[in-house]
Amino acid sequence: MMKTTSIKNQKSLVLLLIEWILLLIPKTSTTPLTGSFLTSSSSPVCGRQLLQRSSKVVGGNDTYDGEFPWTVSVRRNDHHHCGGVIVGRKWILTAAHCVQSRIPSNFVVRIGEFDLQRPDYHSRDYAIDRIIIHENYSGLIKSSLSSINGADIALLKTKTDILMDEHAWPVCFPSVDHTFAGQEAIVVGWGKRNEKSEGYSERLQKARIPIIENKICRNWFKLAGREMVINEKIICAGFRDGGRDACHGDSGGPLLSKIDDHWSVIGVVSTGIGCARPLLPGLYSRVSSYHKWIEKYTKEE
Repeated sequence: MMKTTSIKNQKSLVLLLIEWILLLIPKTSTTPLTGSFLTSSSSPVCGRQLLQRSSKVVGGNDTYDGEFPWTVSVRRNDHHHCGGVIVGRKWILTAAHCVQSRIPSNFVVRIGEFDLQRPDYHSRDYAIDRIIIHENYSGLIKSSLSSINGADIALLKTKTDILMDEHAWPVCFPSVDHTFAGQEAIVVGWGKRNEKSEGYSERLQKARIPIIENKICRNWFKLAGREMVINEKIICAGFRDGGRDACHGDSGGPLLSKIDDHWSVIGVVSTGIGCARPLLPGLYSRVSSYHKWIEKYTKEE
């Protein structure tokens, strides 16, 4: 009985915190819950974990339910297809190659998801109204990965407003444009645990990986016998010896960095060669390179 009361009290405190944060949002018709107020790391709103527990990141281990409330499952044919993140009241950021059919009715966004194999009482499905793929995206051709142009990024607009709570919350954008090289970040998703896995992970996974300077990254690929054009709009992250990486099913999901007590999405899982192979780190679309493009659309409401 005491345990039940404690849980109820904790949930009441979380709801009070949500209400307090939402009071900070200007309630004028000209300031929607999108754009820089919502997603700048200087904002008091975005990138906050409203359910906090002690948690370690080792290598591809479970998150706890609600740890990354901005992470969503982009679904096709009622199955997990790709990841994404909440960046506005009606906006999801993902990878262009995940939605290149450009047909909104082909996809549904599930928000508040944690375990793909069992119903979560707090998860909700949202229909897609519009798919916006970056105009410079030319597609990922597996036989010619060396020609990728780094514009593998897209926005999904939901038909209805996303109900924000402790399991559904927007992430921040980084406030400064720098390389993050030499720093560690966390990649999150339901992708395969390794290249040979038959299915996706049941529970949302996280892995801590280092961000590599692009020049070093290009050299690693060259040593592996792969010539890759890795420009400034791409983030390279992983280990020289492999072992930890995003994998199939993680595409479109976030590469996260904690900046000033806010979580920011600094990269979007794009592509790579295999999963966690030596000298072949993962490649991510650098979000700061597309900040103006993202705001162009998210400020339309």
